[in-house]
Amino acid sequence: MGHSQQKVCQQDSCQIMYMKERLTHFTKGSRSTIDYLHGIKSMVDELAIINAPLGDVDLVIHTLNGLGVKYKEVSIALLPR
Repeated sequence: MGHSQQKVCQQDSCQIMYMKERLTHFTKGSRSTIDYLHGIKSMVDELAIINAPLGDVDLVIHTLNGLGVKYKEVSIALLPR
């Protein structure tokens, strides 16, 4: 692998880590549910664009984890046992 290819791979890895970190800490907070879901979709789309698509199970887990205490009962009901 040439130097420029290695640099691109490192940049891609950093971008993937950055996007996954953002997704992990993204919460609904005071956003409307629609705005929260649009934010999740935007990050998931960005991951897919950089060839790091998020699996369905991970998407559900990240989405439910960011909903907060108000939606805890829904989250518990939807998570696999």
